[in-house]
Amino acid sequence: MSFNTDIQKFNSKVEKAALAIFHGTALDLFGKIVKRTPVDTGRLRANWYATINRPSTMIDASGEDYSKRVKAAKLGHSVFFVNNLPYAGVIENGSSGQAPSGMVKVTITEFETTVSRNARKNRK
Repeated sequence: MSFNTDIQKFNSKVEKAALAIFHGTALDLFGKIVKRTPVDTGRLRANWYATINRPSTMIDASGEDYSKRVKAAKLGHSVFFVNNLPYAGVIENGSSGQAPSGMVKVTITEFETTVSRNARKNRK
């Protein structure tokens, strides 16, 4: 094998691992946010949207499968996870006894741990 071939294989391996870490981290965090979203009617929990490179303005996701969108993201993309129901911010700021510390801000504190866990999974 030539040096260039070795470098190309290494680059491909690093890119695949980085993408797996990116996707895995986003899916883990988004899953935690959904699970931490309090349920009364279920509308708030079902209204989370994932979009690439710009936040969604839609309402009524009706349980959209955000994992497909996350997995479509490439390295360098931004993935947004948004809930546009008017009362989502009120719930996030502690108005629910089911989620007194919110859903998103609690999950964000776990970002570094989640990235580290996904990096360990993708060491090969």
